[in-house]
Amino acid sequence: MHLFSKNAKEYSVSSTSSDENMVSAYTTVNAAADSMTVIIVNRDMNSSRNVTVNLSGISVNNGIYDALRLSSLPATETFISDDVNALKKNAVMIMANSFTTFVPPLSTTAVLLKTQPGTLPITLLNFSGKENSSGDRMLNWEAFELNMSKYIIERSFDGKNFIDISTIPAKNSSARNDTYSYTDSSYVDPTNKQLFYRLKMVGINEADKLSKTVLINLKNHESKTKIYPQPGSSAGITIEFVNRTGRSKDLVLMDAVGNKIQSWYNYTDSRLFLSGLKAGVYLIKEVNKNAGDKTINKFIIQ
Repeated sequence: MHLFSKNAKEYSVSSTSSDENMVSAYTTVNAAADSMTVIIVNRDMNSSRNVTVNLSGISVNNGIYDALRLSSLPATETFISDDVNALKKNAVMIMANSFTTFVPPLSTTAVLLKTQPGTLPITLLNFSGKENSSGDRMLNWEAFELNMSKYIIERSFDGKNFIDISTIPAKNSSARNDTYSYTDSSYVDPTNKQLFYRLKMVGINEADKLSKTVLINLKNHESKTKIYPQPGSSAGITIEFVNRTGRSKDLVLMDAVGNKIQSWYNYTDSRLFLSGLKAGVYLIKEVNKNAGDKTINKFIIQ
């Protein structure tokens, strides 16, 4: 009860249930009567329930509000601190001063209400990211949303300067949580060891807010260009673009001072074979079509 007591208000008000033996509500309001916490307890050890709560004595605007839930608790200790505990964040949608929420067996749910909801009709339940074995960055998030417009995915190399890399339309399912995923397959220079991502969440009223920033440490993106044999001969050399198969790139073959010899546009193969080159020093420039990054590698023909 320590966690819920932090969200309870100063004054208790009457709450009635149609099934008091199994499901009860405990409601508190603050002195200004503009903030309310409704705590719903499901005593049934085996069955979950959909509970509808009708509010009176307070007028709550339509929108999405935070909910906190304890359920399916393990036998071990679940409370370490206010930030490390078994409390899970969820959300409810208020319509016409009423809401319906799912309560698991043997659970306690606290719904936090205000007379004025947040300016953006969304509760971001989680946002995470990781690198896969191919070096792509995979983002996942879950939200309870109403009248949302879109999610703008932003990326940064330093955690300070962000750029927009993609836009995902909102689903607005309203009756359930919506899940999203995005894979960033754009080329990243091997010298970069980490990337930062965040979401700009935009409502249909153009109000917006930013999510937390997710840090992804890069371990599998080693995209070094391999050139072999080195030194090579006029018989031929192979240039291999590691971890970049299928990604569109422009290639430019140059001499040692940068004069263009040959170019390839929208090249997607993982290897390029060159033969018939005269002895000398050459440069191969690769320009990534998605991110605009470029790399230049040197090789020698004897």
